[in-house]
Amino acid sequence: MSFNIAINLALINLCEILPQEKPLWFDIYYANRVFGESYLKGISANTPYKQIAQGLERDSNGEYKLNYFAGPEAKQAADDNHGLNCDHLGMAYVAMKWGQYIGDLELEEFADNQVDWVLGSNPLGYCSLIGAGSRNPVIMAEYFGKPKLDGLIPNGIVGGENEEPEWWGDGPSSGKDWLPHNTAYLAVLSVLDNLAELNGEILDGDNAVPNADVKIFLDKKLVSRLKFNDQGEFGPVKLAPQRKYKIIVEKGKNKIVKVSSLLSSERESYNI
Repeated sequence: MSFNIAINLALINLCEILPQEKPLWFDIYYANRVFGESYLKGISANTPYKQIAQGLERDSNGEYKLNYFAGPEAKQAADDNHGLNCDHLGMAYVAMKWGQYIGDLELEEFADNQVDWVLGSNPLGYCSLIGAGSRNPVIMAEYFGKPKLDGLIPNGIVGGENEEPEWWGDGPSSGKDWLPHNTAYLAVLSVLDNLAELNGEILDGDNAVPNADVKIFLDKKLVSRLKFNDQGEFGPVKLAPQRKYKIIVEKGKNKIVKVSSLLSSERESYNI
């Protein structure tokens, strides 16, 4: 998988396991929040296909400039300065995990855009998953008489002399197939575009409240109606992702209203 995402995933995991009253939790939460808002969403919003950018670099005037693709030095530096597909896919996975934690639908849209980029929504129209799509790129194996196996994912698009996207399939910069691309692809597909699950628990102090009614609405339309059990629990109920739901809990004359944005594969629990 992309080399850098282990750090991001560890920081997200720390947010999940540390008590929120700890000062360290807030520091880690803030770092994750800035990364999600300013880097994942912020920079990709300024790129033509909403793909993750390769970074910011100073130009000859000392001004910072956004690099959409790696520059011509990537032809020599190969994997060290690149547009590796595992970066797009790995950061898509990070976005999904952080998006599930904070309930941010825009992060799932970011993840969708990264997968779309790899599968063909890019200026060259190349589907990098060999054997899929209508137009696959030439890869390095073909120059050495090796089979072009279905399922391979090569390194990806890099930048040319005028910062235009190019494909250097005869060398490792673009054309080298590499298992980390496939690892990241399978990881993000395991959480993307799947049904979400919603669970709930209702308590009065420390005591469970049984048999309360639960109504779940989407765009003012009732999509699910169920009851809490004798232990004051309901669910799991499977719901379409990338939607904002209104959950209404009623017991006698008492009513509680919650609004929840659910991402793919999210398992959200309410303690009401």
